[in-house]
Amino acid sequence: MACLNTLKQEIKTLESVFPKSHEIFQIISASVDELNCRFVSKNGKKYEIHANIT
Repeated sequence: MACLNTLKQEIKTLESVFPKSHEIFQIISASVDELNCRFVSKNGKKYEIHANIT
């Protein structure tokens, strides 16, 4: 259970450092199972990043 609480806290930290309004890297959604992010390049192209947490 301690690991789960640590993971939840780390997700909250990531969401606060990289909010949806961040101009380069954005955490779109996050759960204890999955992380969905977006990287915005200098030319404005957006790259979606989907990661499973195992």
